[in-house]
Amino acid sequence: MAITQRAKNLLAALCYPAIDRLPEPWAVKLKSLGSVLFGDWRSCLYWRNSCPLANALGEVPFPEVERRLAAWDPESQSLIRSYLETYAVPLSALRSLAGLEHVLLLDYARLRQDSRFLPRPLPGRTVGRADADKVASLRRQYRLRHSGAETLIYHHGLTSLPEPQRRYLAGKDIIDAGAYVGDSTLVFMNYAPRRVYAFEPSPRNARAFRQTMRRNHVPEHAFELVPQGLGATPGEACFSDRGGAATFLGAGGTCRVPITTLDQVATTRGLRVGLVKADVEGMGLELLKGALEVIRRDRPVLSLAMYHGPDEFFGQYELLKSLGVGYVLRVVDLTPETPGEITLLAYPDVLA
Repeated sequence: MAITQRAKNLLAALCYPAIDRLPEPWAVKLKSLGSVLFGDWRSCLYWRNSCPLANALGEVPFPEVERRLAAWDPESQSLIRSYLETYAVPLSALRSLAGLEHVLLLDYARLRQDSRFLPRPLPGRTVGRADADKVASLRRQYRLRHSGAETLIYHHGLTSLPEPQRRYLAGKDIIDAGAYVGDSTLVFMNYAPRRVYAFEPSPRNARAFRQTMRRNHVPEHAFELVPQGLGATPGEACFSDRGGAATFLGAGGTCRVPITTLDQVATTRGLRVGLVKADVEGMGLELLKGALEVIRRDRPVLSLAMYHGPDEFFGQYELLKSLGVGYVLRVVDLTPETPGEITLLAYPDVLA
């Protein structure tokens, strides 16, 4: 039995990095096939990705989390602490397995028999199909294959804002960083922007983005697709272009993409920014550092994904608070029926 398990671990260590270089649909299919052949033994990474906040807090000691949360607003503290309480067992297990995710296989069938490790709603919430049914309907309407409630229903948090804050976006430029296949650009058209600047470094995703715009008859003057990444300083990043939602800049690969700053883009193009939405796979803090002039000058609404890693999770909140520019900060979960899309909403306090 021990020899068999070691063979499985070795095979996973050899195969998974190669599989991850394939286009996302094929990678998922091959991993699923491997799961079947292994009798539902799956990579630890699969489990990590199914546990809310695992990527952000799975390796951070609880005392450190509590220390840094203490400076947050009470509503945001309450949300994150409810996650820590509800998912304490899997988060503790992930801390103990830190660094082994790429080589460790889990008996997923047996794991699902233990209620402590199953996804479950937070206290006071119920799990239903309302969001799933609405997302399916909106996907058909927009002719999209992949998009979630965080975009199609909650508009990256904009639907939770009062009407004055939504009207604040009209006639201004919107930054859609991590534009993916154009789903977020589509919903931002509902807010009458001057123009949407969609930053998407993946050529595969960029092709899908253009198809989405054509299928939905979005006029070309309403948006600009920018094949660059946004960071703290200008430069260049290399990555493997597999397409899909997870494009990790700087992870290495044959695809090169220029990196610019939002401050530079706004100055060069004369933008008046009303909204910055960023879901950039862990580079959110770097993007924010390159947008400080825009934040001070234009005071845009911010919707910042914050669940990819601890630097992004804590750093964005702490940086915005340290600026002293008069922002209301609030952490929200944009997928309440399937927890995980933790987002930092920020808007000028004059709109509160």
